[in-house]
Amino acid sequence: MPTITGFRAVSGSGLPVQVDAFGNNAAFACLNCHAPLLAVLREHQRGSSPKKPVVCPGCGSAWWLEAREEDKTLTVREVSEVEDELGALPRVIGRPSKDAGTYKLAASPSRLAPHNQASWNIIEAILKAYGTADFYDLSVAVRQHVHGDKAASGPQSFVSYCIRSGWLARASQ
Repeated sequence: MPTITGFRAVSGSGLPVQVDAFGNNAAFACLNCHAPLLAVLREHQRGSSPKKPVVCPGCGSAWWLEAREEDKTLTVREVSEVEDELGALPRVIGRPSKDAGTYKLAASPSRLAPHNQASWNIIEAILKAYGTADFYDLSVAVRQHVHGDKAASGPQSFVSYCIRSGWLARASQ
């Protein structure tokens, strides 16, 4: 892999990600918990492929970087499949949300409770800027959402609430 200095970085759904890329090294923050991570884009090095991911010390999620030289882009991808020790076919880790997919703005809420307004503003800004976004990227963007005086039950609970309320709609693929 040639140098990746100066490459722009995006998440799997195309949202910008801050990456400090120099030579064949890339420092970035875990998209789930913001712990610092380092990938080395050389064959068989950590972060160079889904089979050689960088494992986050903060939350245990696994990441790899895909470099595209033609448009000088690094895509930060989370490993969602792993091979077991016997080399069996990959399997999904955990249970994907029934709401997984790409979304667009469908409607604006007529009024929001104060604890929902800040999170809605984040989602609305992302979708106005990019048109569409992945369910999990939106969930990461509002991961600090609080419900009244307590943390939300999960990082995607507010995004699912927005879908059920009709404010977000699936984007046609």
